[in-house]
Amino acid sequence: MEKSILIVITTLMLGLCNHVFAEDTTSPGKIKTLTAITGVNDGEIKLKFTAPGDDNYSAADTLNGTYFIQYSTKSNAVWNYKNAQVKKIIKNVNYGETNKLIVAMLGDTQFGFPTGVNPEPALSNAVFTMMDISNLTHDFFIVAGDLIQPNVNFWPYHHKYIEGMATRPQYFIAGNAERYLTLENYAKETGFPIGGYTVEKRGIRFIFLNTAETSGKTAHICHVGDEQMKWLRKELASNTNITTFILFHAPMLNSTYGSHKENEFYMKESTEMRHLFKKYPNIVFIGNGHMHHQYTQSPDSNGRDSFAIESNVFFVSLPRPPQSFFVEIYNDEIIVRPRNSQKKVWESVAAYGSNHTVSTTLTPKTLDNQELTISDLTPGQTYYLKVWTMDESSNISKQSIVAVAAAKKLPPTAPDKPKLPFIENATADININIVDLTPEFSAIFNDANIFDTAKFYEIEVEKITNTVIDEFDNNDFSAYSLCALTGISESNGAFSATSVTADPFFWKNLSPPINGSAFNTVIVRMKTNFKNPFLTIYWENEDGGFDVTRKATSSNVRIEGEWTTYFVDLKDHKNWMGKIIKKLRIDPFDLNNKSVEVDYIKILSANGNGIRVWSSGKKSMTPLAIGKRTKDISYDGIKLEPGNLYNWRMKFWDSNGLESPWCDWNTFYYGNKTL
Repeated sequence: MEKSILIVITTLMLGLCNHVFAEDTTSPGKIKTLTAITGVNDGEIKLKFTAPGDDNYSAADTLNGTYFIQYSTKSNAVWNYKNAQVKKIIKNVNYGETNKLIVAMLGDTQFGFPTGVNPEPALSNAVFTMMDISNLTHDFFIVAGDLIQPNVNFWPYHHKYIEGMATRPQYFIAGNAERYLTLENYAKETGFPIGGYTVEKRGIRFIFLNTAETSGKTAHICHVGDEQMKWLRKELASNTNITTFILFHAPMLNSTYGSHKENEFYMKESTEMRHLFKKYPNIVFIGNGHMHHQYTQSPDSNGRDSFAIESNVFFVSLPRPPQSFFVEIYNDEIIVRPRNSQKKVWESVAAYGSNHTVSTTLTPKTLDNQELTISDLTPGQTYYLKVWTMDESSNISKQSIVAVAAAKKLPPTAPDKPKLPFIENATADININIVDLTPEFSAIFNDANIFDTAKFYEIEVEKITNTVIDEFDNNDFSAYSLCALTGISESNGAFSATSVTADPFFWKNLSPPINGSAFNTVIVRMKTNFKNPFLTIYWENEDGGFDVTRKATSSNVRIEGEWTTYFVDLKDHKNWMGKIIKKLRIDPFDLNNKSVEVDYIKILSANGNGIRVWSSGKKSMTPLAIGKRTKDISYDGIKLEPGNLYNWRMKFWDSNGLESPWCDWNTFYYGNKTL
């Protein structure tokens, strides 16, 4: 029978920035590079192709673009994306545009400004901005310092609402606020270096410089410092051709809004930087934050606003959220497009933005190769596949070329170890029939060969045996050494005593000694007159006596005034397993003037070392598919003894006759007598 399934990968495909909210009637581009190869796992085929982009562009934004994949066992199938049936989601595919690099730039996000206590209004502005930016075409975004008010309690807001809402790579610099918190704290919280760093994107170099020191009456004159200036000279000299953007927190003196000397909001090294930058005509853009100047505000008293051009360098003062600048870099121009994220509108470039005509070293965008794995196909079967894309306006592309491949067929392998179903609040993965107390077992079948089935099973059950250390029924304590205990007595088959220090304990020689590998769970039934979280045991073996290397604690929580059985599991303790246990010490608690009663001390047999009470043998069953659970299988062995612990395990044989490993031993308690 022909099989055809569709994979739908939901995407949000955006057009050019200034057309985001216009009606879209143009279909995405056709995928022309589709290939198919046999997958890695059973029943898989892997598809490889290049995302074509929305609106027939060769590499336009396909932020979360939608792919339809139909496949069929017949070459003459009726190809139509509507025939498909399975969905999948891929995000951030081939974002950006082929002929330009788009960088979203923000000034001071500064959670906590101005009060230093309340994250508002910065919080609301950041949410508006990040929600908006995440749906707009851009290659990455920058925040130019003062990420938070100088209070470490505001870092979680930055992590959640800036880093957490970003859909593109993000780059930060430290402003004066981060400097007040120390650059070490900034580096720890953001993952960016204390000193300057460089990022290259499509032939454009971006240099980021941190605020290393501040000065001035209000500590708003920012310094990058000698170390970063030294690094900057070396970095600029390393490549004198690549188009370079430089970003730091404060504006250069006498450049953009508010940068006059009297205002004391400028970069300390401005004069030194101007001399340096004149040596490198490949520097075309300098951006800053710090000023909290929105592009809709009037110029300062010196006529300076958000933009300036000096010696062919474009100076840009970045606004705070909910405003931002989208900087578009072309081969021959830089355009700054203002964005109001609260209103979700693009402002006029002529009114609020700016541009700079300059040659750049921008390189064309290359398409990202995509890979998708199609699963749950018939192993060994040949399939024919085609792909469509659909944008957010339900415009569908033309169908791709056909690709052909066979689904992976693995050689027969033994089934996996059976998994046990989880039963809440149960001590083991079994049911107890409440009518006749018959245990019922079940397990889940798994196999690497996805179309295999389980045909046979076997179950084994063993009674856990125990070595009795003491049941305290003879009023004889001569075998024990006791410490910090008084009022020692025995009544009704229980040992009782009271502590006289905060370190009471008692111990005895084990005769004969215990093989730790054969018996590896110590159980103590006792009660106390207070709550305490654990019981501790020590032991002596052939390597030494009581110390912290031969110590373990129970996992039980003691119930005040009630008898409780404490289990100390030692199967993973290297100084118990494989050792001969010669002495056993019980530390019931670590408090003074508390009472304890002990009913018994026993050591239980290790898994597989008990008395076998039932083996079902190899039994046939209704074929069981992968991931499915067997019906409950009733115990059919000798009569179980109430009040005892039992182990059980299970294994399968598949349709090829291959045998799985046993599942791990699992313990259950049977009956209604007190253990």
